Amino acid sequence: MEARMMLFTRRGMADTEADQLADKLLQADRQQTGQVTCHLCQHFNPRRKTCSNFKQAGVGQEVGSDLAAMLQRCPGYRKGSTQ
Repeated sequence: MEARMMLFTRRGMADTEADQLADKLLQADRQQTGQVTCHLCQHFNPRRKTCSNFKQAGVGQEVGSDLAAMLQRCPGYRKGSTQ
């Protein structure tokens, strides 16, 4: 959880927001829901809030902050190297 919080803050999230998202992901991991967030995907550009795999993911190229932080099952997701 701490590593995820650090990743999220490096990517521009406020501490509170990073903590909440890391907690949501921890709960999803424990419940084995298979849900992820764009912030953990290698296709996500956090500065531009864009997805380089948007066609397979089924989203627009610009995903925005809300969608990027949403827990979801994404067909275009690929685990990033910073997890």
